[in-house]
Amino acid sequence: MVNGKSYLTLFVLVLLLPYPSLAKQGEWRPSPRGALLRAFIFPGWGQFYNHRYAKGVGVLLVETALVVELAQRWQTTNQLWEKSRSYPPGSEERQIYQDRHLRAEERRNAYIWWTSGFIILSALDAYVDAYLFGFKRDFQERLSLEVGPAYGVKISLRF
Repeated sequence: MVNGKSYLTLFVLVLLLPYPSLAKQGEWRPSPRGALLRAFIFPGWGQFYNHRYAKGVGVLLVETALVVELAQRWQTTNQLWEKSRSYPPGSEERQIYQDRHLRAEERRNAYIWWTSGFIILSALDAYVDAYLFGFKRDFQERLSLEVGPAYGVKISLRF
């Protein structure tokens, strides 16, 4: 049961998430830890935080679909269990529903693993995206290609 204390705790957690770090030049960079925590709190929030909007929408849609499907499989498993309990012990009908329940339980457990794995991977993706935020721009600033007279080419990489 969700009460006011749970909402207050969630609100405080969101407020206490690490603020984005500042780069040496004073430009905004996302905090990897903040992106990771945001990704665990709400589907796609870590990707949105990293300005990866298309990826955030994709994560939101897939994660929501996985959770909804998991909830339906959980409900089906419980219904089959209750149905099997409605028949007398040792009856053929009870055995049929117990077998169906076991198969549904296996599928539900597999979905738990798939959903958990996707949530963890999306959170790690948000962490890595935050860590590498601006890498392409930084790399382009350090790599230069110059074409000189007489068909000379100079490639340099600053570390």
